Amino acid sequence: MKLIEPKDKLAVTPNLSWAEDFSDGTVKAIGILEVLAAIGLRLPPIVVFSVS
Repeated sequence: MKLIEPKDKLAVTPNLSWAEDFSDGTVKAIGILEVLAAIGLRLPPIVVFSVS
C-alpha cells in the first residue's frame, strides 16, 4: 500500500497519519523494506521444503 498510494492519501488514513511527518521517498522506502521483510519471512520455509 505504501508503494502505490500517494503520501497525501496515506496521511488521511487514521492508522497512517504518521506519513505526514516523512518525505515521499521515506514512505516509499518503508514500503519497500516491508515487502523485502515479507519475502525474507516467506522464502526460507519455501526453499527448505523444495530442497528436501
